Amino acid sequence: MLIEINSYSLNKGVIKFYCTEVENIYSRNREFPKEMEFAFDTHNKYVTKNLIIWLKQQKAVKRIMNDSPTWADVLSSVLGTVVNVNWNRYRVFE
Repeated sequence: MLIEINSYSLNKGVIKFYCTEVENIYSRNREFPKEMEFAFDTHNKYVTKNLIIWLKQQKAVKRIMNDSPTWADVLSSVLGTVVNVNWNRYRVFE
């Protein structure tokens, strides 16, 4: 699934990414982009490990790794990027 990361929130150990699906940008419904939300519970070490591995693979994060970044620096660096992800298990359906 091809998405653009628009914003994030960090609340009580849960990192949420707010994204827009850009895979079908040329479809009939492009005026109404599909927005989705992904939640990563950092209290679960398996989830945290997957998130950290994914973050370290991103070019934007690799650029700032020499400066010993904080969580806010790392999460802010991926904003606006378009990435292909398979995060179905982390998706929040409301």
